[in-house]
Amino acid sequence: MVLEMTSGRRWDRKGAERDRGPKRRGHAAADIPLYLLLDRLDGKAKVFSEPRGDDYAPHAHSEPFHLDRTGHSIVAVGGFGR
Repeated sequence: MVLEMTSGRRWDRKGAERDRGPKRRGHAAADIPLYLLLDRLDGKAKVFSEPRGDDYAPHAHSEPFHLDRTGHSIVAVGGFGR
């Protein structure tokens, strides 16, 4: 499992796009079974699973989360249960 947090700086949208795209595909290509991405720009935790070649299965799941301004605490809202 890989856990990453996107850059939350408004001026660094390219860093967030790198996490959402090329890095995600790289993790899938390395056959990492779960990729949890905390996307600070849209405030969602996204779970990708079932790597298939150079990407994950198209059924990613996301939940909103709260990150305080210091970046030190994360409080999940809801859950990932199905």
